[in-house]
Amino acid sequence: MNQQQRIIDSVATYRRDHRERAWVNLGCGKFPLDGYINVDAHEPSDVKADVWSLAFRDCGVVRMDHFLEHFSWRETVPLLELVRGWLYAGGMVEVEVPDMEEIMRNGSDFHDWLRYVYGSQQHDGEYHKAGFTINSLFDALEDAGYHEIKVRKFVSGFKTRKGMPCLHGTGRA
Repeated sequence: MNQQQRIIDSVATYRRDHRERAWVNLGCGKFPLDGYINVDAHEPSDVKADVWSLAFRDCGVVRMDHFLEHFSWRETVPLLELVRGWLYAGGMVEVEVPDMEEIMRNGSDFHDWLRYVYGSQQHDGEYHKAGFTINSLFDALEDAGYHEIKVRKFVSGFKTRKGMPCLHGTGRA
């Protein structure tokens, strides 16, 4: 079965079992989410593929938790534009990334700062290639054509990022 057919089958199964519009979780890693089509290029997932090869459509939500920073900063807006094309008009993108401004403010005395800045580097998909501040994430979402954009700061409680200063951004297609 080719990659496109697996995507079509995943969306059809998802719609039958969950809701009318698919919810996609890009870069799920070892932590797939219930109720989402989980996608990852490096870990077992519903769809194992490079994001640039995907062609979803009419999605309700696309989630990117600690995914966007693994792409070159030059790819940030094109990637967000690609994802916007998968959403129905009014669909939502959710983005969570490390808060580089806060991480730099805390300096090298901050626990785990190397991993926060550069990624865990456990395999090719775990290197950080971009960093975001509250303003740069907002601007990237805006430049990619999203509206009703909101970005907030928070400290992660997730087990692999406990204590990491993060940003959570949303925007509507």
